[in-house]
Amino acid sequence: MAINALLSKLDHKKCNNGYIARCPAHDDHTPSLSVSVTDTGRILLKCFAGCTVSDIVKELDITTADLFSESQERKIVAIYNYVDENEILLYQVVRFEPKGFAQRMPEGNGGWIWNLNGVRRVLYRLPEILSQQTIYIVEGEKDCDRLWSLGFPATTNAQGAGKWREEYTKTYVTNG
Repeated sequence: MAINALLSKLDHKKCNNGYIARCPAHDDHTPSLSVSVTDTGRILLKCFAGCTVSDIVKELDITTADLFSESQERKIVAIYNYVDENEILLYQVVRFEPKGFAQRMPEGNGGWIWNLNGVRRVLYRLPEILSQQTIYIVEGEKDCDRLWSLGFPATTNAQGAGKWREEYTKTYVTNG
């Protein structure tokens, strides 16, 4: 979606870093939605009243995927499944070229919800690591898969090293 198409759906004004608009996700009397475009063409939305991007795009009748410029040709190059102990798919990490990542979860009718709101977070390759006495924790699914191919049990978590959760440690210590 081009920025002009998005702006046509909003009551907006130009400002220093982009645009300010009335947020469609709440009764906005004073414009609280910041709209800007990155160098790669991605549209960024930030409601200073606290509305989520999911809420905003829903009200605009678009998807989060629409926030990526049509001129930005992103191609999926890898999909990493995060499953529970019973190998039921909870969510996926999707890798794009040019390099970028997004998370999505099944919506139940064959489509995807492009966020992880409300989904249980688990370690990558959870069923496999539960039977291991020692595991390596790496940053990224690609590195994790590479170690497994060399015979070293490994895991990682979605969204990078800074997103490690206490329950990840408890899962392995309790079950491993």
